[in-house]
Amino acid sequence: MGGMAPRVAAFNVRPDPMESEEHGLLLGVCSEVQNLPSLHPPLETVTKLWTIFLERVDPLIKLLHAPTFW
Repeated sequence: MGGMAPRVAAFNVRPDPMESEEHGLLLGVCSEVQNLPSLHPPLETVTKLWTIFLERVDPLIKLLHAPTFW
């Protein structure tokens, strides 16, 4: 071993967000949203997305997931 320094693996270690006082509830992300409704899409977009869901996703879910009763 002589005068050789030990090999140390170099990793990018991020600080644990839970150790910080600014930890968030979701994935350590902390944000302050003052006006939550401002983040909602317009009513026309919501209506279109709901229609697409009902046409494409809902029937598939009914085929793949049957409720189980014990």
